Amino acid sequence: MPTRFSLTIRGEKPEPYLSGTLFRPINVDESHWQLWPVGAAEGEPRSIKVSMAKAKPSRWPTLFAAGAASVVETQEKKKDR
Repeated sequence: MPTRFSLTIRGEKPEPYLSGTLFRPINVDESHWQLWPVGAAEGEPRSIKVSMAKAKPSRWPTLFAAGAASVVETQEKKKDR
């Protein structure tokens, strides 16, 4: 069962915005993603909504295993400094 998560946006940059090893495995057939809000006009802000179904129901203290996630800074964050 999958335990890795990676978010890359085609046409942006080659390295993922978010990548890491999940705390525990997920059920891929029951997990989904979508752009949110659905039907947003061109240029309106959107989010990526990810719903993951745990392979074995339990409480996770965190999404990623300890020290297993990396977040790539966006140019917007760097401008704000």
